[in-house]
Amino acid sequence: MTEQNSLYDRVFGTLVERRDRILSGKINCIPWGLPRFEEELPGIEKGKYYLLSANSKVGNYKFDIRYLRMSVLPS
Repeated sequence: MTEQNSLYDRVFGTLVERRDRILSGKINCIPWGLPRFEEELPGIEKGKYYLLSANSKVGNYKFDIRYLRMSVLPS
């Protein structure tokens, strides 16, 4: 039970720290360098990103949709 509390405390502490940075005018990401685009999405945040590429006409769009449905989108 102590381990769960420490995980909770770490996650909560990180969220509070990120919120404080935003309120003080700092950012939590790598900026794009595109001012109009940054109004909507300030930049790239730390996390996992998947890139799928293929030649044209090989059906990668259909694969993307199926993969997203299986792995990312809730049922």
